[in-house]
Amino acid sequence: MNKIIIKVPTKLMLSGEWAVLEPKSCCISLAINKYVYAEISQNKKFILLNFPQININSLQATFDCKAKKLLFLDNISTEQISKMGFARLSIENSLKFLLSKNININSFSLAISSGETLIGGQKVGLGSSAAVCVAVVKAILKIHNQNIVSQKNLKAIYKIAAISHFQAQGKIGSGYDVATSVFGKSIIYGKVDERFLKLALEQKNIEFLFEKPWPSLFIKSITLPPSMTVNACFCGQSASTALIVEKINKFKKEKKDLYFKFVKEIKKVTFDLIQALEANNQQLVIDLIKENAKLLSDLGDASGSGLETKALKKAIDLSTFDNAAGKFSGAGGGDCAIAVTFDKQIADKILENWRVNKLIPLDIKIL
Repeated sequence: MNKIIIKVPTKLMLSGEWAVLEPKSCCISLAINKYVYAEISQNKKFILLNFPQININSLQATFDCKAKKLLFLDNISTEQISKMGFARLSIENSLKFLLSKNININSFSLAISSGETLIGGQKVGLGSSAAVCVAVVKAILKIHNQNIVSQKNLKAIYKIAAISHFQAQGKIGSGYDVATSVFGKSIIYGKVDERFLKLALEQKNIEFLFEKPWPSLFIKSITLPPSMTVNACFCGQSASTALIVEKINKFKKEKKDLYFKFVKEIKKVTFDLIQALEANNQQLVIDLIKENAKLLSDLGDASGSGLETKALKKAIDLSTFDNAAGKFSGAGGGDCAIAVTFDKQIADKILENWRVNKLIPLDIKIL
């Protein structure tokens, strides 16, 4: 079989940050044209891995079908193993899935490239780690002659990649970025019941997770109004999501009522925004984005987590007009801000505002 190239989109979150981590909440996530690529081909001798973004080159490995884990044939440091956690777990879980279907495991050469998602070597908050997981899973299933486009198999790909991403992140996160990369379009996403996921993983029963429906999981496509423009800029600083999550969790523990007040309000804004988008109520869309931005800023202030950095605030302020709104996208604490408008002239003005103020516009398109 010749080389297979898999192209997986990344994401921007439009609404629902932090609330999506809680039950019966959701977010709106947009697939964008910044891609992670996987290149895979058959290899008769061993598994050969190339991940240039993390300086892993020509690493030889094999898969122990009994222990169900990768065994490295070359010397590799603990730090390197840690850096390739997302890819390694995605490889192992993909092969476990194939074994659960009684499919023979073949060796392969796999290379991953995520350069499109970086600026000056920095991550910008587009969900590249989630996209890496999806790209690896799709590539391995494809090289084993599995259909990777049917709805049934896309759901399986989501499960494998979501499990891998969840494990690699230390069992935190909602998985919305994984779902966006799998389905490659704008979605409304509600997370799986985390207790279900953790219990199965604690019992080392990953095959159970492959087969059973996931409680509370909700994934539905949403069509954006055709005249809606979403731009994004990188604010020059990559976010430390794990550190921010730690601070928000501390706030949740110490001021539970106030935390859930924010969650309730962000949840309502997101549900209202879904209806406004579906009705093409343009001014209401703008007003709700502004309300979401204010809630996220207030959550950052109340929790002391610094969600809205000075650079993000500048980007948001430069995006705010009567008919345009800005907010940060994702966890906050750095990465990128987005601007939403239905007026092309205003969209162009926002991009120019960002450039003049040394913020870096991203050349993106919503898929």
